[in-house]
Amino acid sequence: MAGDLTSAIGGMDQEIIAIPSDAAAIESAAPRKFAPQDLQDALDNFYLRVEYQPKVPFRLSRATKFGVEALCRIEHPDFGLVAPEHFIGLAEKSGLIARLTDQVVAQAFFDWRKWFNHGLTLKLALNISPELLVDSAWAEQFLARSAEYDIDPEYITLEFTETSTLTSSDAALDILNRLKLKGHTLSIDDFGTGYSSLSNLYKLPFNELKIDKSFTTDFRQNPAARALVESTVEMARRLGIKVTVEGIEADSTFSELRLLGCDEAQGFLISKSIRGEDVPAFFAGWSSDWETTRDAPKVAIVQSLLQELMADSAPDATLVLAAARPGRDAGTFAAIGKIPAMTLEGASLAALAECHIAIARLSGLPGQSRMRNQLLELQRLLEEELLTQETIELVIGERRVRLLPMRAALIGRPSHARDVEIAIDCRWFSRGERSLYLFSDGEEWFIEDLGSTNGSWIGKKKLNPGKPVALGFGETHIAVGRTSDGLAPVTVHLHRAPMAPNVVAVTVGAAPEPQTDAASGTQWPSRDEDLARTWMVFRDGLSLGAAPSCGLVVPASHLPIAGDVRFQNGFWLAPRTGAGLTVNDIAFDAPVPIPAGARLRLADVPIHAEQPRATLRPLAAEERLLKTDGHATA
Repeated sequence: MAGDLTSAIGGMDQEIIAIPSDAAAIESAAPRKFAPQDLQDALDNFYLRVEYQPKVPFRLSRATKFGVEALCRIEHPDFGLVAPEHFIGLAEKSGLIARLTDQVVAQAFFDWRKWFNHGLTLKLALNISPELLVDSAWAEQFLARSAEYDIDPEYITLEFTETSTLTSSDAALDILNRLKLKGHTLSIDDFGTGYSSLSNLYKLPFNELKIDKSFTTDFRQNPAARALVESTVEMARRLGIKVTVEGIEADSTFSELRLLGCDEAQGFLISKSIRGEDVPAFFAGWSSDWETTRDAPKVAIVQSLLQELMADSAPDATLVLAAARPGRDAGTFAAIGKIPAMTLEGASLAALAECHIAIARLSGLPGQSRMRNQLLELQRLLEEELLTQETIELVIGERRVRLLPMRAALIGRPSHARDVEIAIDCRWFSRGERSLYLFSDGEEWFIEDLGSTNGSWIGKKKLNPGKPVALGFGETHIAVGRTSDGLAPVTVHLHRAPMAPNVVAVTVGAAPEPQTDAASGTQWPSRDEDLARTWMVFRDGLSLGAAPSCGLVVPASHLPIAGDVRFQNGFWLAPRTGAGLTVNDIAFDAPVPIPAGARLRLADVPIHAEQPRATLRPLAAEERLLKTDGHATA
């Protein structure tokens, strides 16, 4: 990968030599190699230049997230432009890799903050040498930089090359787990070229793998390279790991990798590395082209399906499915014949259901791999169209359940300065950074008071900043604003089921009489709504059913476990065997996206999926100006 901070380990046989420009000097001085002192000089004088190579998704989506990878060079007055393969290994051997990485990170964070303040939010990938995983010093420095620039970890991907066994050490595993728990995406770079690839995939906490450009280059010409890429993508999909492919230089390669189900693309076809100041203009142009061609791949697949289906039709182009070739099942292809019209008419849910049925039937028919792949790609496009990354509430009878797929959540009053995931607009709570903080660390959950005004207690123990309290199984009651007589106007209830340890259910209770004042009329305008709501904070997934072991207990269900909710680029619902699932009266027996506003029925229980209204009022013009003047938060 061009500019990879770890790509130089195998390229140290090459040398950068400074040639004196003065003729007399040439006669009197031998050529000088780029040495540790030159690298030290480059760091002292900030000769590093950070550029960015764009990363784009293979598939179109209304919730498209673009990204960049930070790449570094050195602009040296004596050596000219020095590529990373000539100084990364030198930095690792001379003990300068931590300082070099910090300079790159600081510059990349500075540029990211400028883009963000001008309305462009990108995912930023940073290359990290495995040499930095020998102890926690670098991780502490990196997290301090993140806090300095106020960048949410969800926007940062850390790429580690697999050409070293260092990422498999116990110390490295501890650091990687800590970074992942903070919310960072961890990526195996140059996958397929290093050590213990399969072991790394299931033992280490990686969210992404990057297929090395050497495989991409040979993908269309070399059957072995194609087979390795296809098997890697299928394996990653089963493990829930995102696949990024680098080194893409041709439209045909992009199209084929897209059909395989790869997630993100990088390479000269999209763009070479560019300066930070050119990034906003690049993505403005790309987004414009993206918008105008949003439906093009879907329409192209539909047309291709029609051509396949009409291959045996009559000369007048009337579709005669009964005359299908031997080996074809007429019923299967009659069902497939409905899909194009449904897709073009915008009946995405119905088309998705038919895709599920057709793909399952085609799996048992020989010689139908091309059509099956087309249907799989159409299925992905339909799923992306239906997916929503916005907050979802499930309305089950009189109960409202807000789904929060995350490892940490603030509990407090709404704030413009900081997102509060469990927003309760009651004066007894504090705002933003002074709220209650619910978070997961490994397999455990903790609650901490970040310095709230009115204070909070568990029993007789007051919660204090810096002293989180572990949550056991069962109920934990947090008294908020407790008075001298021991009464609390508000209580936060946290529940963990022993059989669903990755889920915390949060509810709020109040004193019998609402608190009011003469000035505002009420100090808790959303009181009735908040008291009727449950917030489900969960890692990995959430089961639904009548069993007490479910993360979300639905007593009306006729099954102990009826289905599972997960979040992957949006919310999905997967029915368990025998549960029966309909979405807007369309039956599904496979995982399906949960569209906002959908009417669901799972195990005979009606569920409505809603997007909750915004808790905060819109920003005034002067507040919007302030947030773009260096104070915006990710």
